[in-house]
Amino acid sequence: MIGHILRRLVSAVLVVIATSMIVFLLFTFGPADPAEQLCSADKCTENGAR
Repeated sequence: MIGHILRRLVSAVLVVIATSMIVFLLFTFGPADPAEQLCSADKCTENGAR
């Protein structure tokens, strides 16, 4: 029973790490800054505040 719980915990940690790395890579090597896409000239001031 303890072995099953440990396997599940290790699997959960690996999934969280892999998901974090994928999201980081998508944002790092993505085509543009997400803040720029959300904040166009007509919606935001110069400092980026809404």
